[in-house]
Amino acid sequence: MLLYVKGITVLNDRVIIETSNGAQPLTPQELEVVFTPYQRGRRKSGRRVGLGLYICRKLIQLHGGKIWVETGATGNLFKFFPVPLSNQEAQS
Repeated sequence: MLLYVKGITVLNDRVIIETSNGAQPLTPQELEVVFTPYQRGRRKSGRRVGLGLYICRKLIQLHGGKIWVETGATGNLFKFFPVPLSNQEAQS
């Protein structure tokens, strides 16, 4: 799955990153479990395990950030917010 960077915003000492995967919009049921380990989307083929978004969320949380997905007619927009620019703030 390819991710496209839709925008990067620096707000004070934090960065907000928006990415899009250009895939079909997620259903309400998929939105509830998208960050759950071993959950995969509609495309079940291939060597996917279903850990990618779970790992992304854990890494972002370790840095004091948050990730969520917004879905619409043009696909899914993943937002990472707020990720600190300095490592000192993430450790406090």
